[in-house]
Amino acid sequence: MSSPATTRSWVLGRRTGGRPVADMFDLVEEPLPAPGPGEFLVRTLWLGMDGGPISRLREGGNYAARIEIGDVMAGSAVGEVVASQHPDVEVGRRLSGPFGWREHALRTDTEGLFDVDPQRPASMALGLLGLHGLTARVGLLDVGTAQAGETVVISATAGAVGLLVGQLARRAGCRVVGIAGGPQKGRIVVEEFGFDACVDHRDPDVAAALAQACPDGVDLYFDNVGGDLQNAVMPAFNVFGRHILCGRIALADLADPNVDPGLRDHNAVLVKRLRKQGFLVYDHLDRWPAVREELWALHEAGELRLPESVIDGFEGAPGAFVGMIEGDNIGRRLVHVADPVAS
Repeated sequence: MSSPATTRSWVLGRRTGGRPVADMFDLVEEPLPAPGPGEFLVRTLWLGMDGGPISRLREGGNYAARIEIGDVMAGSAVGEVVASQHPDVEVGRRLSGPFGWREHALRTDTEGLFDVDPQRPASMALGLLGLHGLTARVGLLDVGTAQAGETVVISATAGAVGLLVGQLARRAGCRVVGIAGGPQKGRIVVEEFGFDACVDHRDPDVAAALAQACPDGVDLYFDNVGGDLQNAVMPAFNVFGRHILCGRIALADLADPNVDPGLRDHNAVLVKRLRKQGFLVYDHLDRWPAVREELWALHEAGELRLPESVIDGFEGAPGAFVGMIEGDNIGRRLVHVADPVAS
């Protein structure tokens, strides 16, 4: 445990050339900074383990800047302001944002940060009430235009986004079919979250299993993984189907993310007049405040929930990250770093 005079962060120590591993990160301890004029200090309460930074760990990077050796690992967090000389930021204010894997963050402004309601569980700001909730709501209903009576297929369905998409699709009157790794996850999403069916992506004939689970075809594929799985979905697509590409975690092993098994059946795209669209939630941050309240109301009514898989202690961040990539969690993978300062 670090002393009150110091703070710790996890930095990138080396690249692997492929799949991330826990020992590619180094734990660094340094003096705890004191905010100067116009600055404020945030103490991390929760870290969220996100798939987005995976591509930034490679040599080539991706849509966001590459993480350099020695840089603090990127990631979302919820924190509490513990010291401030900023005229507009008071001590005790809770904020969520891309603070990275650090125990404390020194800031000069609140750009890119969002207030966290102290009357709600802080961890939910990294899940149901955070970017994952926004991704599910906007991706499914606005970008994917899911309609009652349609069949929606969701990959990585036992993860945070997948579980939320499935529950929202059920509320919209859709038939919901998940794709997950292993029978246990399949049972959970069907029995506990009301999915109509779930297919194991490890099935040697996953395309046939999908066809059986989707007797009326597939209208919308909410794709959280990318890679070769889309080829199994392709034969089941209905005319004018939609493929919303939200994530590419299936490519975590690849040294070059541009070398993607990808889609092979382009003729089906043409003949079935399919729409394939990439989706980044960062294009829709203006929707976050309204969507957050919408999802909170559903949660309070018992119509929407997201389990949290929690690792306790800042030291556990690398292992939690790798475990998330391996799919060893149900719902949102979080690291509990600290409790709020008692008022």
